[in-house]
Amino acid sequence: MMYIELESLGQVLRVVGTSLCIGNESDEGVYVDDISSLEGTELYKRIIELEKELRGVLTELKDIAIDKVKRNELEGVIDEAKEVA
Repeated sequence: MMYIELESLGQVLRVVGTSLCIGNESDEGVYVDDISSLEGTELYKRIIELEKELRGVLTELKDIAIDKVKRNELEGVIDEAKEVA
């Protein structure tokens, strides 16, 4: 299941499962119940690209933060939870 939520400059993009919502409270917005119905469109392609890009950036940020905490350059705690079968 895909979950993306971004808010910037009053605009919100939210993908939860197969639902898509783009807009804000004071302007027009759009809601699509099933984004798979958009497959093959530029909008669908861009949503998938965004999800892939975010996944990569999140991994990079996590790795940087873990390294900084290990070097005591950043105050924090590393969650070393192991995967549960």
